[in-house]
Formats: sequence, structure tokens, C-alpha cells
Amino acid sequence: MFSSTIVPNRYAKCCTACSPQQQANTLLSTANQLQSSLNLVHGPLLQLAYFNLGNNQPGRLLWVIHHLAVDGVSWRILIEDFHTVYQLLVNAKTPQLPAKTTSYKYWSEQLQTYAHSSSVKSELDYWCNIVSQSIQPLAVDYPQGNNTEAF
Repeated sequence: MFSSTIVPNRYAKCCTACSPQQQANTLLSTANQLQSSLNLVHGPLLQLAYFNLGNNQPGRLLWVIHHLAVDGVSWRILIEDFHTVYQLLVNAKTPQLPAKTTSYKYWSEQLQTYAHSSSVKSELDYWCNIVSQSIQPLAVDYPQGNNTEAF
């Protein structure tokens, strides 16, 4: 469950008596409101809204997450996990997700430890010498030509 600093408000909007245009306007205005409420420093980082659009239409769930808190790959993982849990609940099964992988904190600590290890320090002179070496530019067919590549 998300803490209140990450998700302070959960919105449920009933739009069953609204016209399709009013429903679209409600979704758009709510999305804009939730998007503008995100704050990387003080939270929230994530907002959720559920829209009940009536008996003849499926409901809509809106997720709004700060762009620095999630990337394109992570979105796919979140959606896949959400779908998995949803399908399990629909089929009256206990929701289960795969075991947690290595945390970023642990990974960064291990990376820091490796960066200060003797094996990395033993390569320091090599890399410092490479950087200070003079590198000749690649030969070109037309020295005064444009430096572009086209198909």
C-alpha cells in the first residue's frame, strides 16, 4: 500500500449521468488536476482516479506518476503487475506477484563498494593515461564536406 505522502488522495468519480462529452471533459480535467498536483520534493509522486462511466461502459482507472519516478520500462512492469493482480482477484484467487528483486539501495551500495575496490583502483593509471593521450581524427573522404550521415 502506498503511504499518504505518495498517494494522499484517491479519487472516485461517478460520471454515469454525464454525456460522453461531459465524461471526456471530466477525465481530462481530473487528469490535468492530478498531474499538476505531483511534487517530487513533498509528494505526492503518484495519484489514482477511478471513473464510473455507467452500466454500458467499462470503468476507467487513471494512474498519474511523476515522470522522474517512473520510466517507460517501469510503466510496462507496473501495468503487467496490475493486470496480473486484477485477473487473480476477478477469478477469486489470492493475488501473488514475483519475489522482490534487488533494491536500488542495495545495488547502489554494492556499486559504491566495487568502485572503491582494489581491482578498480588497479585500473586507475590505465584509464588516466588513456584520457591524456592524443587521438588522431579519423580520415575523411572530403575534409571540407558536411559532417552528416544520410540515407
